[in-house]
Amino acid sequence: MIRETTSIEELDKWREEIPMGKLGEPESVADLVLFLVSDASIYINGAAIDINGASLLI
Repeated sequence: MIRETTSIEELDKWREEIPMGKLGEPESVADLVLFLVSDASIYINGAAIDINGASLLI
């Protein structure tokens, strides 16, 4: 959504501020959802998972 309403210059500025150096993609969220509903995540519970390119590290 942000790509449709933001100038190239603003996107480049935001991209520079993200430690991973790239904007997020909808596929990243979809991949996490697929993992969380799979048997591979069966022992995960009560977790908050950030998808933000390492913009928020605590």
